[in-house]
Amino acid sequence: MSALLRSYRPEDLPALLACWERSSRLAHPFLPEEYFRLDRERIPTMYLPSAATTVVEWKGRFGGFLSLLDNEIGAIFVEPELQGLGLGGMLLDAALAVHATLLVEVFEKNHIGRRFYAKHLFLPQSSRVHPETGHTLLRLVLHKDATTLAEPSIDPRAPSHGTTGHVDT
Repeated sequence: MSALLRSYRPEDLPALLACWERSSRLAHPFLPEEYFRLDRERIPTMYLPSAATTVVEWKGRFGGFLSLLDNEIGAIFVEPELQGLGLGGMLLDAALAVHATLLVEVFEKNHIGRRFYAKHLFLPQSSRVHPETGHTLLRLVLHKDATTLAEPSIDPRAPSHGTTGHVDT
């Protein structure tokens, strides 16, 4: 198996921060530098301690992570060079195994994130202005039953389904 899901460990912090920064800068070129600086400080002190974080390893190295605050996705990031391999889908599947509904907020201008969420059948719920940046945030929802209704002939747990199970090389 080339991909493995596991719980976050404190020694993952440098790799997690590096992944977050590379992926976040790629998805959010419209955000000011101050936003990245503040989030980099908040991740280890505020966000990670209050979240349940799952890590995906790819070929023995840190590949990405998903942090949940109950059923709300606080963060999901995959290393840019590993995006498109199904690692993000694996992380979502793990969250859906625990929660029947997932919520997430994504910046309207984050086209990478919006494509990812649309591919995984998230639906718009509402929008608001992000107070720190003035940019619009979209609130999206995914119901577990939506994933099974979308492709009834495909077992969503089957490894051959590009976003679930294990990922082969």
